[in-house]
Amino acid sequence: MTTSVDFWFDPLCPWCWAASRWVLEASQVRPLAITWHPMSLGILNAPTEPNETVEQFSELARGPIRVLAAVNANESNERVAELYTALGTRFHHTDHGLLAPIRRPDGPGILEGMIIALPTSQPLIEDALAETGLAADYAKAFTDSSWDAVIRRSHDAVPAGAQRQELIGVPTISVEGSAALFGPVISHFPTGERAGALWDAFATLALEPTFFELKRVTDRPIPLD
Repeated sequence: MTTSVDFWFDPLCPWCWAASRWVLEASQVRPLAITWHPMSLGILNAPTEPNETVEQFSELARGPIRVLAAVNANESNERVAELYTALGTRFHHTDHGLLAPIRRPDGPGILEGMIIALPTSQPLIEDALAETGLAADYAKAFTDSSWDAVIRRSHDAVPAGAQRQELIGVPTISVEGSAALFGPVISHFPTGERAGALWDAFATLALEPTFFELKRVTDRPIPLD
């Protein structure tokens, strides 16, 4: 029996990238039907009071996900997945990814690193559109703030069960329409049956209505892949 999986993502997040690769690996050994949904860290983290650094990040972070929202509105979900893979590879490749410096112990902080890197991201998006055979005109969504309302509607579609919805970030995953979970936050993605076993554990918790949260008593790991 195929399990439906709704996965909210932002291509900028390295932990979300690792989790997305894990879910794709799990789908090779478990019958999963994955639907990809845009979620914007720029919108979620928009400052509620004056803060120049956060304001810069909030605006810069919206460009890539606007492009994915435009593709999501007009193309199949498979095309969204293809573009996410093409963009994520360009952003997060260990050696030459645009955002690789923020994953290094001696690199800049996440916000600072993205503020440095994101002004040069548009050519990478154009390259990813070309690689996946999508229309170059989608790149225009990068600076089109009208897509922010579409992204907010995607946020609103995250199921919360009987609770009040409070979005944390990406990845956010719903299994069979259940109340969505933030995470898992993983340092690298397992493959093969390890990916399937992690999925089994995650799905069990996701479908358990009494489950709320787990956290390790350690620092968050830096993604490796």
